[in-house]
Amino acid sequence: MVARNVRLLREQRGLSLAELARQAGLAKQTLSNLEQGTGNPTVDTLFSISTALGVPVTRLVAEPEQVMTVQRGDEVVWDQRAGYESRSLDHVYGSGVIENYLVRIRRAAHDEGKPSEPHPVGTLEHLYVISGRVRVETLAENPNGHKVATYYETSDPEKLDDLSPVSHVRADSVPTFVAWGEYENPLLDLHCAELVYRLSAARRHSPPTLWLRGHNHASTIAHINTSEDDLGRAMLDFIANPR
Repeated sequence: MVARNVRLLREQRGLSLAELARQAGLAKQTLSNLEQGTGNPTVDTLFSISTALGVPVTRLVAEPEQVMTVQRGDEVVWDQRAGYESRSLDHVYGSGVIENYLVRIRRAAHDEGKPSEPHPVGTLEHLYVISGRVRVETLAENPNGHKVATYYETSDPEKLDDLSPVSHVRADSVPTFVAWGEYENPLLDLHCAELVYRLSAARRHSPPTLWLRGHNHASTIAHINTSEDDLGRAMLDFIANPR
């Protein structure tokens, strides 16, 4: 298994046996024996090879087939960190390794949790927001107000205001592009407009903003090169020039 994984990863990266041995600080014959299944590598050797290949050492000793594990909700273990909690969903191995995590973000006390260790150089991170709120409230116009109160375990306006990201906008907040549709659920357009106002006031210039005629938040598809590609083009512009 180790021999196959090392050879596969080396070939995927276009490395010769000699080059990988050089990067790992090993003798070429040592690496050759390992790939032929006749070597008996030490733990230090495996770590040297995994570092040279840019993968976790577990990738060298794992079966490439993906195993699906089903967990009940009360069996899931969340890793508690400062300001968020996460759990691993899966690891996908190929020319590199892709790690998928489910993250729940919350406001943390100053002394809560532990900071995350930095990722290795070259790591690329993507963050997909599955569910989130600009303004947390339980106003009568909000059709999901009762769900908000249940989720946050409070309906106190001051606590909900403190839980709202829009209440913590600062001059150094991350670059933000705000878009909303003409036919949103009640109050969503107000919350987006409030976010634009607060970002503008904090930074002294307005963020990129787009209002989508004829759409709601479920129908605003980011087309490119179609007759309706306003959102797609605005997103491309923002990616190229975040502000």
